[in-house]
Amino acid sequence: MASSADFEALLLACLSFNNQSRKQAEDAIKQLSNKPQVVPELVQRIQVAADPQVRQLAAVLLRKWTARHWSNLSTEVKSGTQGVLLERIVQEPVHSVRRALADVVAAVASLSVPDKQWPGLLEFLHQCSKAKHMEVGLLLFAALFETIGEHLHPHVP
Repeated sequence: MASSADFEALLLACLSFNNQSRKQAEDAIKQLSNKPQVVPELVQRIQVAADPQVRQLAAVLLRKWTARHWSNLSTEVKSGTQGVLLERIVQEPVHSVRRALADVVAAVASLSVPDKQWPGLLEFLHQCSKAKHMEVGLLLFAALFETIGEHLHPHVP
């Protein structure tokens, strides 16, 4: 796996207007996408990248590749990913990134909730609906109803 700085540089290059640079970066990212370690690396970019476009791209790629790698991740990585996603979605100042994060939460939930592997998710949604994070709660409800709606119905009045 590339170093964290190199990985972030690749993501940034994927956003480049220079076709050659962008193509090279996309090819490199595609190679990395076959490794389960890409999941925690993308999660880290969602946490620490200064550029909101990099955070958004990391979230989009994470949503895209989660299903491919989820079963190969340790319980600790899965739990850590879930925690970071919920933490970041309420802290993220940019709406488009929050929307991309809601889609990642929905993708992870579709792999976790049916097996009862994300017990804190419904409580988090409940807290968001009552607190200052109502927009986040609405984004999450919309995204989650598309992926795990049948699991939410018993909990929604």
